[in-house]
Amino acid sequence: MELKSNSFNAVISQHGYHYFPDKPRALEEFHRVLAPNGRLAFSIWDGHSAYTSALCAAVEEYISPEIAKKQRSQRETPTPQELAVALTRAGYSDVHVYTQTLDICVPPARNFVPLHLGSMPIAAAFNGLSDLQKERLISDVENALSGYVQDNQLVYPDSVNVAIGYK
Repeated sequence: MELKSNSFNAVISQHGYHYFPDKPRALEEFHRVLAPNGRLAFSIWDGHSAYTSALCAAVEEYISPEIAKKQRSQRETPTPQELAVALTRAGYSDVHVYTQTLDICVPPARNFVPLHLGSMPIAAAFNGLSDLQKERLISDVENALSGYVQDNQLVYPDSVNVAIGYK
């Protein structure tokens, strides 16, 4: 889809930047479609949380190293400094990158892990495991996160980087 240059006041993306195969080109294209003084704002993960680390380790063990590698890659993102440099190189001004960390509260791992995996593109691979393999995967995540249980909830910090720049 060809979009007209200088036609948008804002371009916003949530957890999409790391999927672009040519990130510099994507930033240039966002810049092209922004109107003068238009703003780009996007968020991406800031590395792995305790939960994603535990989950990926269990996925590697019980489902597949290839699937675990793909899941891990979603969290292998540029640093705030690298993001700021990339935006500046693409022509943005007044660039700021903020790291925001929040405590994520979800049901206990025993309940949450099957719900989470069942909602992901890898659901078929998880559902294809034997009951014993599912139990072991869930137990591995549960044990790895035992220090994050509060009031019968799993509570762990997770961070995103929010990048903002102007045309």
